[in-house]
Amino acid sequence: MTKETSLGRVCIYTLCASRPCRHGTCVAHSLSRYSCHCSEGYRGRHCEVALAVFHSEGGNSLSLSSMFAISICVMAFLAGKNRKQISTQEGKHGDKKNTGCPKL
Repeated sequence: MTKETSLGRVCIYTLCASRPCRHGTCVAHSLSRYSCHCSEGYRGRHCEVALAVFHSEGGNSLSLSSMFAISICVMAFLAGKNRKQISTQEGKHGDKKNTGCPKL
């Protein structure tokens, strides 16, 4: 932000000077208030949340970051499902205590 003084224009630094918006533009409303205008494919207070973006130009494909995010979700789902199966199998045996944790 700038301010007109008798000496001319003076720069006034706002919270936007620290570049709080990771993937977007910072808009200063006052010295202590700002908002982030996120680039396409990002959301959140500081544009820190990446969304799954579908690109239709040149073919039907997802961006690399979208494919990575989806694969992490699938792996987390499968890992949780695997833990549940291990816990259930331990409970069926009379000699093992069902703690819900796999044995190392």
